[in-house]
Amino acid sequence: MKKSIMFFCYLLPFPLHIFARDLTADLQERIRELESLVSILQAKLVEVNEYKLLLYAIVGVIIFLAILGSNASFKRKISRELNAIKKQLIEKYRESIKALSAETDECVKQEIKKIQVYNRKIIELTRMERDYMARDWLIKGLEAQYDNRFEDSILAFEKALLMDTEYAEACFNMAVSYGYMNKSDKGIQCYRKAIEYSPFFPEAWCNLGFELEKVDKHEEAVDAYNRAIEQRPDFPKAYERMGTDLRMLKREEEAVQTYDKMGDTLLRMGREDEAVQAYSNMAIDLIKLGFVEKPEKPFSDQSNCNINLEGLQKEEETLNIYYKQGNEYLKCDKHEEALEVFDRIIKLHPEDLEARFCRAKVLLRMGKEDDALRAFVDVTHKEPTHVKAHYFLGKALMTMGNFEDAVKSFNRVIELKSDYPETYHKLACISAVEDNLDGVLSYLRTYFELSLSGVEVYVKRDALFEKFLENTEFQELLTEFKNQTKAD
Repeated sequence: MKKSIMFFCYLLPFPLHIFARDLTADLQERIRELESLVSILQAKLVEVNEYKLLLYAIVGVIIFLAILGSNASFKRKISRELNAIKKQLIEKYRESIKALSAETDECVKQEIKKIQVYNRKIIELTRMERDYMARDWLIKGLEAQYDNRFEDSILAFEKALLMDTEYAEACFNMAVSYGYMNKSDKGIQCYRKAIEYSPFFPEAWCNLGFELEKVDKHEEAVDAYNRAIEQRPDFPKAYERMGTDLRMLKREEEAVQTYDKMGDTLLRMGREDEAVQAYSNMAIDLIKLGFVEKPEKPFSDQSNCNINLEGLQKEEETLNIYYKQGNEYLKCDKHEEALEVFDRIIKLHPEDLEARFCRAKVLLRMGKEDDALRAFVDVTHKEPTHVKAHYFLGKALMTMGNFEDAVKSFNRVIELKSDYPETYHKLACISAVEDNLDGVLSYLRTYFELSLSGVEVYVKRDALFEKFLENTEFQELLTEFKNQTKAD
């Protein structure tokens, strides 16, 4: 029994050893498999990292392309804006000089020569400047010109002419720069080229005349100014310069006509002070022409004399010019000058009542009521039907506080011209001073009926009628014509 047990104990570890060995081999196999899996995973991780880097690269490329695209879009936007600005600058410049381009025919040889010159000169430009167009160089030249860098401006205009060989504006501005540099000969050449490329160019004609003056070619300058005025009749500068040249050429009669047209042009433009100066120059030239006052003989004594029609016509033109000059002085409140002009007319024509009447108006404006009163009385005695003289006589009397005689003068105006509205206004003012409500209402009604609509507003603001504003009849009168104005 004991032997059996010992034999069993001896055999028992043997299968356990066998089992343990099998288990170890299995575990080693598992470990190898795990190691293989780990190697595979590591390889996959490397691939994932590579894919990740590739993904980053792709995203980066996309972002880079997007930035490039947005940058190109931005550049295009900026380019469009710059082109729009250039276009505006050119349009404003063209409007300021009123230049029109004109096409000219050139022979083939000349075209080939221009191309050769262009190809030779274009090499001198930098890479950036090669993208410039003619108008870009024009703007660059104008900028330099405004900064008084005239040599730089000329270089820019020359490059503009390389791009467009018949660019009238570039020639014009090159001539302007030469003018500032006192190079009149070159300036004249450039102005002539500008006119050749663009025949309708009044500013170029005028500037050409100015440069011709500098080299004492006054006859040619007058012709140039005439061409400028033909193309642009409202060109005061051309009239002024032409008048100066005509004076230097001793052609005073033409100078008179020129200054007359210049004055009329300035008046239409609303430049009264300059118009007065033009008429003053005209008067000076008239004096040089030798207009003298009439002989003191009565006209009847000269009835058998030969009448110089040409002289009478000149004399009439002279008077018209003086009247125009005097009235312009009066509009500008230059009373002393106006008085001198009307005195000059009276010296030429002592019996000219219109000049005496105008002179009296000037005296009244200057506050010389006594002198004005005597002058108006003198006119009304010599011409009893002179409506305006009676009216201004009434105004002078009214200013001096002589209402009784002022009423007589205004009533005389009504006798001569019943539809003279201002007369009724003055009579209403006198009635207001005298607290005569019936007179105020009656005269104002007639004044409103004869005047332009809207005058009731000024009556309401007049301090003379302030005391009647609370009166019912006065208010009804103002309301009636106010409503009538709205209906109209």
